[in-house]
Order: sequence, then C-alpha cells, then structure tokens
Amino acid sequence: MKPDVTLETVDRMLSATANASVYPPTPSVAAIVRLRIEESSEQTERSPLFPGIAPLRIALAVLAGIALLSAIAVASYPTSREAVADFFGLSRVRVVPPPSPTAAPPLAPSNIGRPASLEQAKSELGFTVSLPTYPSDIGQPNGVYLLTIGNAEVIALVYETDGLSFMVQQAGSNVFIEKSAEILEQAQVNGSRALWIADANHIVQFYDEEGNLHIESRRLVEGNTLIWQRDGVTYRLEGDISLEDAIKIAESLR
Repeated sequence: MKPDVTLETVDRMLSATANASVYPPTPSVAAIVRLRIEESSEQTERSPLFPGIAPLRIALAVLAGIALLSAIAVASYPTSREAVADFFGLSRVRVVPPPSPTAAPPLAPSNIGRPASLEQAKSELGFTVSLPTYPSDIGQPNGVYLLTIGNAEVIALVYETDGLSFMVQQAGSNVFIEKSAEILEQAQVNGSRALWIADANHIVQFYDEEGNLHIESRRLVEGNTLIWQRDGVTYRLEGDISLEDAIKIAESLR
C-alpha cells in the first residue's frame, strides 16, 4: 500500500527544511516543486525519465540535492558566506569560517578604541547612541571608547554589574563588520532578525565604506555575541552572557 502523502504534506516538509537551513537566498523551491508535481500528476503517474519511480520520490530527491548543493556553496564561496548574514536580515555583516591555526592573522591587543566621555562620543557620531536600561540598576557605562573606521566612528560601551559583564558596540551605515565564527544561530530582537554567535573565541574586524579593512580593529572576541540592526545602526553585544540575557539587554536599549 502506498503511503498517504499529500501535496500539503510535501509543502510542509519543504517549508520546514527551508526554515532549518542556512543558505543564500534562492527562488521559491517549494512552490516550483509543488507545481511540477501537480503537472506530473495531471500527465502521468510515472516519470518518463525514471520509469517505475513516482514523481513524489523524484521531488524529494531533488530537494535533498538542492540542500546538499546549498551547504557546499555556503562552505566554499565567499559570496555565499556573505549571504549567511543577509539571510538573517543583517546587510552590513559578513560571517566567514575561522582561519586555520597556521594562517591566523595578527590580532590587535583588545583594541576597542580610544577612551572618550559619553558626551564626546555623542557629538562625534553620526547617529543617536542607545543605552541599555536592563538590568534596572545598570546606570552609566563603566567605559566609553571610540574606534575610527575611515570617516566613521564606532562606539563601545562597557558595563560591569554584579551579575553581568558585557560590551555594546554601535556602528553607523558606513561601517561593515566581518566575523570569523563557526557556530551561528538565528535570534530576534524586538521582532527583528538577529545573529547569535555562541563561540567564545572568534575574530571580528571592521571595514570602511570604501571596502578597506582596518587592521587595527581586528581582535579576538572572548565571549558570545548578539548582532542586530535598527534604524541604520548595527549593534554588537558581546560578553560572557547567555542568549536570554543578551536579548533582554538588546531590547532595553533606549
């Protein structure tokens, strides 16, 4: 007896597979495959190219092939790696695989910028600085730093509380961020897509709007990182914190 598989079941399978995969933007595979199945069902119950194999099985085989090719593409080509961050809705963030130990680039010694006052930073930035209000007793930042990237400045706010230690970086639309990491996870900040990097040792570096890498910005991140964007600003929340706490801090920015 043939299994009771309907077109609706196939559609749900395709959608679930797409949601669980990280790959560059592609056409609507589910809609295309479903259309081909319907066309095949109207014409014949067997495939003329593969006699004895039902169209449904062919469709599932094609889907598996597409998923495999997508995974290979993400791992092999820089443009596909860049699309990983775009998949999460982060247009000025690029994620690449970590370099091999023998090819690891030189790192800046924890360079997050030059010390500055909060008022000075606000006057030099081309956007409004947002401050966290979580935890409720967080107060003012323990440290403020400015990092020059081309014609722009990246601000870093460092906080040390009784239970949390973290840094919030904010960069305008003329700054691009590249991270070398292996563990990526999708998250949400106030309903918008975010990228969670649960990797205590990964590299971050910044590019200016001309595409020039600023070597002085390259450093090793020793903590987890949450990245999201809002109103043209890219936010990085970095520290030895959980995803739950990171989201609470991110959503408290005012």
